[in-house]
Amino acid sequence: DVVTGREVVRASSEVPASADVRLAYDTVGKRLLRAAGLDSGAADIGDATTRSLDAFRAYTRGLAHERRAELRSAQEAFREAVRLDSAFALAWARLSEVTLGMDPTSVLNPASPAANYLARAVALSSRLPNRHRQLVLASDATMRVQFADARRILQGLLAADSHDVDALLQMVGLEVSDVAMIVTTEELE
Repeated sequence: DVVTGREVVRASSEVPASADVRLAYDTVGKRLLRAAGLDSGAADIGDATTRSLDAFRAYTRGLAHERRAELRSAQEAFREAVRLDSAFALAWARLSEVTLGMDPTSVLNPASPAANYLARAVALSSRLPNRHRQLVLASDATMRVQFADARRILQGLLAADSHDVDALLQMVGLEVSDVAMIVTTEELE
């Protein structure tokens, strides 16, 4: 608890080096969510990530860089994550996101690295839990300038959870990208 400085919960999990590390993600994640009063039944961290601890570490390092707008460092970390686990769909999606952020004009090129990374994420998205799959599909729709499809997907996610930060951020990006605004006569008055 940041306000009181009191430790609310401590969670850890041991997994043999040869075992699937995602079991530890789920165990720790569910304990932390339960302590925060959130439904841990919806948490499926393991299925959304990777079996490789090193790939997961690279991915979380990439997320930290991305949050600080250190796009080149984020890109390097996500590249490492997908090099370590080529089936890591979320890492491919984030790699596409930061690559597009570094070169927004690449959205105009369907053969750009950002488009190729996102295509890989989409190809792997059937393995993801529904929320994560929908986020990847919304990114893909936005990249293909299918704004109505992207908006429908994101509105569905926000209807389910109005505090879904990832969906909110994508919606903001969509609104900035969607230059086809419809203005009614009432808005002009």
